[in-house]
Amino acid sequence: MNVLIVEDEQLAALKLQKALNQIQPEIEILSIEESVSGVVKWLENNPDPDLMFLDIQLADGVSFEIFKTIKKPIPVIFITAFDEYTLQAFRLNSIDYILKPFNTEDIKRALEKFDQVQSKRNYKENLEAVMQSMQERFQKNYKSRFFVKQNSNLHSIPTEEVSHFESQEGLVVLINNMERKFAIDYSLEDLEKCLDPDLFFRANRQVLINFSAIKSMKPFGQSRIQVHLKNKSIEPFLISRARTKDFKDWLDR
Repeated sequence: MNVLIVEDEQLAALKLQKALNQIQPEIEILSIEESVSGVVKWLENNPDPDLMFLDIQLADGVSFEIFKTIKKPIPVIFITAFDEYTLQAFRLNSIDYILKPFNTEDIKRALEKFDQVQSKRNYKENLEAVMQSMQERFQKNYKSRFFVKQNSNLHSIPTEEVSHFESQEGLVVLINNMERKFAIDYSLEDLEKCLDPDLFFRANRQVLINFSAIKSMKPFGQSRIQVHLKNKSIEPFLISRARTKDFKDWLDR
């Protein structure tokens, strides 16, 4: 099996290479790349690897950017120190998502998953369909950050750090994962149009939530759902009756 390693930390790359050689000595490491641009260039000028081990935060950006250019259905195992990208990674039909620090057993289990997926019929066709869907998603250019001012300070807040948005007395407020609030010059309707609908949902007239901010949910009455967020200071809120079915469908994508 031919493997491409994408990792900008030399020690992590060497540790991964050692683990692969220990688990399957017949594995050939084609290259170790350190950047988004380096990976794109390598893939454009070489035969496809059977599998990529891919760090998420690289020297020149986030590795999801690779798939804006590369249209090849190459299976990926993500290895990263950050857990907030899990949902996005699995939407790309990755084989596995490993958190650093990893050990040999983590890599072994991921390779076993890869073998299981490879054995399924029509894998390549299914992966190509997923890649096409992923490319279409990137082309929509959903908003990735918000520039805000608070007192005399300026901030740029990535969407993955947003817990939810609230409409409060005619003003829309961004609440981040650290429970800080920032007034923004958007309506909730504007936000629905510019944010990725796979990640954000309009719960009711006042609230637009990030999937990753949800801690738990409970039935409320016969047809409603009460949502608890990870932010401890935020009171639980209800999904409107009109949106309950859409909310369930959103959760079941």
